[in-house]
Parts: sequence; structure tokens; C-alpha cells
Amino acid sequence: MHVDTQLVGAVALRDPIRADAAWVVDYMQRTLGLEVWMCTGDNAATAQTIAREVGITNVVAEALPATKSDCVKQLQRTGAGKSLRRVCFVGDGINDSIALAQADVGIAIGVGAQVAVEAADVTLVRSELADCVYFLSLSKSTFSTIILNFFWAFCFNFVCLPMAAGVFYPTIHVPPLVAGIGMASSSCLVVMTSLGLRRFQPPRSSLSTGSGNGKVAGGFGRRAAKGVEQESLMSAMPSPECSPPAPQAFGRVFEEP
Repeated sequence: MHVDTQLVGAVALRDPIRADAAWVVDYMQRTLGLEVWMCTGDNAATAQTIAREVGITNVVAEALPATKSDCVKQLQRTGAGKSLRRVCFVGDGINDSIALAQADVGIAIGVGAQVAVEAADVTLVRSELADCVYFLSLSKSTFSTIILNFFWAFCFNFVCLPMAAGVFYPTIHVPPLVAGIGMASSSCLVVMTSLGLRRFQPPRSSLSTGSGNGKVAGGFGRRAAKGVEQESLMSAMPSPECSPPAPQAFGRVFEEP
């Protein structure tokens, strides 16, 4: 504002940072061991300020939709040795749709642009950053349960198949009734182990007020539900050193030591 060409005041507006944003970033980095990046179309000053407040050190600012996808490709190629990085892209707007499709796992948040939802592998119905942590934690628990079920099934078959084939006959003989009970017991064991996921408790931040019932609200499967317009990216990947994308190809890149 000015009076007679003399500056007398200024007004600055900004969207508030979500209360749980810093906790989500910290949990991904410290607990899950992931490397978090922020890729945004906002100007460099805004991007650096927001990243500093939530604890993100890897920032790509002033990125166009195509450059976000190129950034994902670059990160995927910078794995240790011959292995490629697995990149998880979190976005919610039209500008994120290309990168969501390019990432190994695309997560759309909220109830925004339909094109972003269609490009994503997973859609979280609620517009809550904490749901990303819940989803990743639940995925890890599910994968651990699958491995455990394979272990029980392998042990059962390794022990029982030779007996069923008569390898130890007549020293060890398995009556048909016992064999049937054993098969049913094996299936029940796998089912009971899987039902243990019902006791899954999502991690909670100290800022959590206990909203909701603690369950993850989301739609799973490629091309599912909805997103909210917001220029942001968190790419979760293993922690080996990653060289930032070239500035001329990916907007303006900043890294704090």
C-alpha cells in the first residue's frame, strides 16, 4: 500500500502448513528410513521456506508438470550399484498426474483433480498427510504377514509331503483322517495369521487429537478415487546418496548441507 507514491505498508498471504506435516516427514525419514524430496511449481523462496519448516532438505522448485516426471525418472536411475530406486510420489493435482504415473507407487491425496486420481496407484480418500504414513506402515505389516504365511506353508509342506508320499512308510503312516485335519489346520493357521492385521494400530504423532477411528481411509488399486490441488511432492526411497537433478532440466534445485 502506498500514499502519494510513498510505501506505507504491505500485506503478505500464505497457506498455513498442516500441523502434522513436520511429524510425517520426520517419521518417514527416521522411522521408515526414507529419503524425502519436495518438488513444487512454487517459486524458490516459498519452497525453501516451507521445506525448512517441515524438515525437508531436498527441494526442487519452479518445476513444470513434465519436469516433475523427469525428476522421478532421474531419482529412479540413481540407485546404488545396478539396482534401481523405488520412488513413491505423493500428489493431488493435475500438475502431478504425469509424475504419479511415472513413479513406482503413485499416491493421490484428498478429493481434488480426477486426472491425478486416475494416474495414481493408491488413493487416500481423506485429505490428510498422516494417511501416507498409515498407508506405508500398513503395507509393511501386510508384506510381513505374507512372508510369515509363506513360511508356515513351506514348513508344513516340507514336513508333511514326504510322509503323505509314503517316504517313511511303514515306519510312519499318516491316516487319511489325520492328513485331512492337517490340511485344514494349515489353512486355519494362515487365515488366523492374516486376521492379525485387524489389530493393526497406525502410528500416532504427539500432535494427534485422535480424530477418526484410527483406520486408514483409502481406495487401493490403480485408477481409483480423488485428490486436492496443492503443489507438493514427497518422494520416498531408500537412503543411499542421491545426486540432485540438473537445474536446467528440473527447475531450480536446492540442497541444504
